[in-house]
Amino acid sequence: MRTVKQDDVPVDDDGVSAPVAVIAAATEHAVELPLPRRVGVAAVGLFVLAILYTLYVARVLILPIVLAVLLSLILWPIVRGLRRFRIPEGLGALLVLGGLALVFVYGAYALSGPAATWFAAAPQAMRRMEMRLRAVKETVADMQEATSRVEQIATVGGDESRVVAVQASSLSSLLLASTWELVAGIGVVLVLTYFLLASGDLFLRKCLNALRTKRDRQLLLEMAHELQNHISGYLLTVSLINAGLGTAVAVVMALYGLPNALLWGALAFGLNFIPYIGATVGIGCVAAASLITFDTLGQAVAPPATYLALTTVEAYLVTPAVLSRRFTLNPVVVLIALLFWGWIWGIPGALIAMPILVTVKIVCDYVPSLATFGEFLSN
Repeated sequence: MRTVKQDDVPVDDDGVSAPVAVIAAATEHAVELPLPRRVGVAAVGLFVLAILYTLYVARVLILPIVLAVLLSLILWPIVRGLRRFRIPEGLGALLVLGGLALVFVYGAYALSGPAATWFAAAPQAMRRMEMRLRAVKETVADMQEATSRVEQIATVGGDESRVVAVQASSLSSLLLASTWELVAGIGVVLVLTYFLLASGDLFLRKCLNALRTKRDRQLLLEMAHELQNHISGYLLTVSLINAGLGTAVAVVMALYGLPNALLWGALAFGLNFIPYIGATVGIGCVAAASLITFDTLGQAVAPPATYLALTTVEAYLVTPAVLSRRFTLNPVVVLIALLFWGWIWGIPGALIAMPILVTVKIVCDYVPSLATFGEFLSN
């Protein structure tokens, strides 16, 4: 390239200055970098964050819908079985939900008495437990005293003090508000579940009509039936396993002489829907009740030890034998799912973490492009 002087700026033969030509060439090469890929990754990240934020903020709206969908999957085989006896889906859904509501109300009424008894005896029970654990308490008190001395040494020379005043609501008002919120949430879930069961295959037919090709319709139909059958089968099987565990816990606690054995069985049934964490909480509750009830340490240790043995047998022998390897999941992934959904939706989120994870696993196994992720979720 030949350059000549024109107003002290080097130019080429076409009259374009050399720096401009260099910048244009650099710009041309920069456009060839994979910028769209980087923008796509950033967009996906922002989309995931938006979904997480929406799940957390709109949990009051989304959580009842998810619970209703899962409950409808559990009850749909029963409604479908009633349809064989020429009972319409609307009437079958009403009968099933009505029976479920009666069982729930009767169970709550039967367990309300023992639960109220334990709550009423809580102050005396705490004092008795404090006497039993006096040695541990003295050790903790010594540690607290040492910690306070370290804090005093660290804050030498500071004469500024803070006073925090907390105005708490009464316990009765908090319990009343929680009760009404729970009743309202259960009502919404039951109504949504009824309409999902009564509609039958309406939503599936709507989705099929929205597709254009016959191949897509066939694929969606097969996937929907497989998801429905496997998820409902999984939820029903887990519910039966937990019911068996609750029955065994109730019988054993009654043999040990622990009061209100039916309450401990119901507690084991509900908590066992939360893997790992539920068993730990149940063992802690039974251990506290045993320390309060029995006089000797050997008698107090036997009920929580038996509870631990029953949950261990259920988790490592019964459940893997009843459920196929298709539903065995990576324990690390299960724990992460429990923590995640528990953070997003609290206790209900921890309860439905496993059904959600199983649903994702089935979808990944059915869709070829997600098979690698499904293999990552499996044990």
